[in-house]
Amino acid sequence: MTGRTAPVMHLVDTLEAGGAERMCVQLANAMAERGRVVAVCATRRSGPLREELDARVGFVNLGRRWRFDAAALWRLRQEVEQRGIRILHAHGTALFAAAAASAGRREVRVVWHDHYGGLIHARSSWPYRMVRRRMAAVLAVNEELARWSRERLGVSAERVFVVGNFATRGIGEPASGLPGTAGYRLVQVANVRPQKDYTTMLRAMARIVREEPRAHLLVVGACGTEGHGAEVRRLVEELGLAANVTFLGPRRDVGAVLAGCDVGVLSSASEGLPVALLEYGEAGLAAVCTDAGACRAVLDGVGPVVRVGDDAALAEAVLALLRDPEERVRAGGKLRERVRARWSREAVLERIEEAYEKALE
Repeated sequence: MTGRTAPVMHLVDTLEAGGAERMCVQLANAMAERGRVVAVCATRRSGPLREELDARVGFVNLGRRWRFDAAALWRLRQEVEQRGIRILHAHGTALFAAAAASAGRREVRVVWHDHYGGLIHARSSWPYRMVRRRMAAVLAVNEELARWSRERLGVSAERVFVVGNFATRGIGEPASGLPGTAGYRLVQVANVRPQKDYTTMLRAMARIVREEPRAHLLVVGACGTEGHGAEVRRLVEELGLAANVTFLGPRRDVGAVLAGCDVGVLSSASEGLPVALLEYGEAGLAAVCTDAGACRAVLDGVGPVVRVGDDAALAEAVLALLRDPEERVRAGGKLRERVRARWSREAVLERIEEAYEKALE
């Protein structure tokens, strides 16, 4: 059995709408299209992305209540055996469940997919070192994460693969009834979490609106009514932006929303390789982002990249695009060309197949 035919189970903590979770689903679907036996296991809970799984992809919801939930991990071991799984492709912190479920089973190999978007130097390495011997291969979404696995965990360089993400949504006709005026719609596709730094985005938006009152920001992603979500909503009111910012929430028609917008923004304080930025490119949107994670690799030379937390620079870059429709079209076209050339689905899948082959050696 080779890496191209071995049955695979993707493990992910949940199927809530997030970048890593979406990549998990899309990879499983793509592998099923290629004829591979593939399943997805949500170790903690399911979520809305469950509906996007191809019918050919098996699904398991463990309902794990804590990291070492013995009953859930035993069920995972049984599922792996019954389905003949040879590769456990663990996304993010699902690595620990994969390591426990594969312990003592040499025929089952763990491939860890590191999507981490936090401040990499602040991440503790000791929990990962404890399970390092279970990592038959590591997939890292950018070179910084790959270097972390090699240097901090001691994973052999030949078993660490830099594997990008790819745009996962089709782009159709523009969504109808979007708030704001055509030519002045900004969009940020990101759940409202501290890592996405909506504070900087909203402070930039206050500057933008002073210069261009027609500017309108559409936020696509979950935004709670308590905790950080409540803080962000309060900031909208404090800055007088209620008429210029709309929280659309999670959407299943994100491609259509992007088609109806003019500039894609990403104000993140930390990132891995954001799928949203690739989707802006697929939609042909001009984009502005902060210099977080692999964002510069995507946008450098085809769009403005500003310092993390610099709301003044972010506002200036957005205003320049709003004032120059021809430049928006040019920049959006260049970004689309780059995304399709460097982050295509087929290129990502081929790289993962290489990692699987190495894992099974």
